[in-house]
Amino acid sequence: MRKGLLLVPAVILIWGITLVVAAQQQPAPTETQQQGVLSDTEKEFMSKAAEGNLFEVKAGKLAQDSATNSSVKQFGEKMVNDHSTANQELQELARMKGVQLPQQVQREKQNLYDQLANAAREDFDKTYMDLMVRDHQEDVANFQKQQAQTTDPELKAWITKTLPVLRDHLQQAQLINQELNAGQPE
Repeated sequence: MRKGLLLVPAVILIWGITLVVAAQQQPAPTETQQQGVLSDTEKEFMSKAAEGNLFEVKAGKLAQDSATNSSVKQFGEKMVNDHSTANQELQELARMKGVQLPQQVQREKQNLYDQLANAAREDFDKTYMDLMVRDHQEDVANFQKQQAQTTDPELKAWITKTLPVLRDHLQQAQLINQELNAGQPE
């Protein structure tokens, strides 16, 4: 019986050594494994966010050139600056994650841009701000949804950083839009 009792610790010791050796022989995680694999939903969100940034920059430049109201021009400038920054950050994140992002706006966003570019000069400010309110309402809703769903820590951090900026854009767009609707002077 004594030999049986001595055998148990010996078996446990051998088993423990085997686990340690096996753990040491495991290959180091690859860069992709360390970064985590993004879901298709996360990749699609990143692509849409990148396209949205590109659109906001393009439309913002148009607003800087075409708007007659100084608040609308300033808002366009803010869109160019903020969405350029957000897109640079997103491009870097995508590079780290191995995700290919669009480099130009797709057909739907291009159609919106074309409508904006072809708006009568006297209608441009209102058309642009209406579009900015709708677009930022969609952006805020999409970012909130993705923030709740994403499991990737780096993507979640970028969303968390960007969401307050989008909320601020929405609030500013709504305010300017109200001023335009009220017919208040510049």
